[in-house]
Amino acid sequence: MKRFIAFLLIAVMMLASTGCINKVVGLITGYFVIFDLNGGELVSGEARQNVRPGQDAEAPSVKRDGYEFGGWDKEFTAVQENLTVTAKWTKLWTVRFDPGDGSIANGDAILTIAEGTTPKTPEVEREGWSFIGWDPKVSSASADVTYTAQWERIVYSSTEVSERIAPAVIEITTYDYYGEGIALGSGFFIDSEGTAVTNYHVMEGAYSAEAELTSGVKASVLGVIAYSEELDLAIIKVDTTDTPFLTLSEDGVETGQTVYAIGSSLGLTGTFSNGIVSAASREIEGIECIQVTAPISSGNSGGPLVNEYCEVVGVNSMTVTEGQNLNFAINITELKKLDMGGFTDIEEFGEATAPLPGFYGVYSNKEIEPNGTKGSADTLYSNTPRAADISGVNDEDYYKFSVSGSCTVKIYFRFSDSDTQNASFRFGYYNGSSFKNVDLDFDYYASEDVFIATLNVSTAREFYFIIMSPSNPYGYNYPIYYAVEIEIRY
Repeated sequence: MKRFIAFLLIAVMMLASTGCINKVVGLITGYFVIFDLNGGELVSGEARQNVRPGQDAEAPSVKRDGYEFGGWDKEFTAVQENLTVTAKWTKLWTVRFDPGDGSIANGDAILTIAEGTTPKTPEVEREGWSFIGWDPKVSSASADVTYTAQWERIVYSSTEVSERIAPAVIEITTYDYYGEGIALGSGFFIDSEGTAVTNYHVMEGAYSAEAELTSGVKASVLGVIAYSEELDLAIIKVDTTDTPFLTLSEDGVETGQTVYAIGSSLGLTGTFSNGIVSAASREIEGIECIQVTAPISSGNSGGPLVNEYCEVVGVNSMTVTEGQNLNFAINITELKKLDMGGFTDIEEFGEATAPLPGFYGVYSNKEIEPNGTKGSADTLYSNTPRAADISGVNDEDYYKFSVSGSCTVKIYFRFSDSDTQNASFRFGYYNGSSFKNVDLDFDYYASEDVFIATLNVSTAREFYFIIMSPSNPYGYNYPIYYAVEIEIRY
């Protein structure tokens, strides 16, 4: 027995010296596999496992905040010994892409990527601007970082400006209570829902109005959202949607800057012109205006004045015909003074803003244009009032009437605002080519808001009544509305 025990001890010592003891023990008790989480945490499974010889260990589920799991550093299949297996981790970083004043067109604005990985940049876009890169320059991740898009404004050629802004410009025709045309002007959309800007004087007195788009489509003007006679601005609602529209500039203008005007000059739809800013700021009757060399004609009123970025800087308003290329647009900043919270139906607007159309508050007949010369004079008939206007400092309206013999003629004259506006006039007859003045002494009758002059005539004659702008034509709001009527008694 002693010899057997000694032999067994010698055998055990020999196995231990050759490493076989572990295998013997493993055959008896199995092997231990330890999963070292290396800073992570266990989600499910076991970090310490007893595995029978030749069997596989089962990897636990692990996680670590801010890191990506990269697997284990050793194999743990067909286990033949005790093992320690260590988790591998890669640091994660958050990458943000800030489009600035643009927007993400395609791709992700926020990414979580492994350290050393270069992020995939998204596609960005911004109307009227070119993307020129990211700040800082995109590189492999080594820390949390935000990349900001860098932009450069697109300066458009004159042809490009015309092509881009024309679809948003409209031609506006307004009508009075009886459906007769009052004015022709321009306007432009400022959103996709049919909201448009024009001049107040284009819309004044309109009981109905029609907007014609560049495409030729015509749409009714439903009403007026906001208006100011003092600022000569109106924001209208057109019965159409999905409208192309223009962006309003927030940067102002500088003297010498290139600008473009578009509108229905003298009814010529889509007339496009360019020029420079002659004076970035001119205050005219309390209105902040921009003086430009871009030609502005009748019908241009209400159209946009745009810069080389296709942004609206002003609303084309008027020109001084006595000077050389003196044109003015209302600075678009004045639009902010209007309250966009209201709405007035177009008929209600017409009723509220129409000037006194004639005597007794109704139209009888409107002046027949053209009537600016003796040969084109409009004929007046007894007891038939004529409603008309002086459109500007160079406008003259000629009227004529005839008497067949001795009679008394009463001449009635009314202004839209008799307290502040007075037109000049000449009255008389022609002797050959020479005009002979006849003095008229008008008296004002406040109860009827009318001026009346009485003329006693002793012989048959043809008289002319010529209405002109005030003797000092500046400082008035044109057009000046008036009505004239004669009453002949034999």
